[in-house]
Amino acid sequence: MHKYQHIWTLGVMVLFLASACTKPPIPPKERSLAEARQKVLVLFSQLDGFEMEKQREVGLLGRAAVRMEAHWNHAGQMRRGIIYVVDHPKLFNVIHYTAPDDNNLFEAGYPAFQTMLKDLEIINGVGTLTVTEHEGHKLMRSPDLQLAIRYPNDWVYSLDELNRAVVFSGPREEPTWLTTVSFSIVDKWADES
Repeated sequence: MHKYQHIWTLGVMVLFLASACTKPPIPPKERSLAEARQKVLVLFSQLDGFEMEKQREVGLLGRAAVRMEAHWNHAGQMRRGIIYVVDHPKLFNVIHYTAPDDNNLFEAGYPAFQTMLKDLEIINGVGTLTVTEHEGHKLMRSPDLQLAIRYPNDWVYSLDELNRAVVFSGPREEPTWLTTVSFSIVDKWADES
């Protein structure tokens, strides 16, 4: 009996020492809005001739956000863009409007972009992307973006699953075809690797 009691005591000590030496997992660090903005700038700065013109802190959807204006060269054409980084409860939404750097073409899709921003809604969604038609507009519910996006009936969208993005543009025969409104994300928690 004494022999088994000694083995049991030794086993308990080994378990105690093993648990004392094992650190609990460190939760991932939550990224700040400034860090998310910097990550977005790193991506955009890879565009040919990217130059920031303005940036300021704003509110969007009742959340803290950063609004930036920039221009760059794409396939030999100068482009202008307005970029928002929004601090969503679960992630950062990156919303940007781009168009040729020509006032008439830039202004062609800008009202649709403003309406999309005004009607944008944060959702707590799970499941698959859905699109429903309504009078005068369509409504996309994207659990991946955690957004409900209202957009014009005659606009189309494409999915970039690799970058977790949705890109909208106007009808092919209209000047708004040359404009895009894109929604993507930056993860809320930074990986330390």
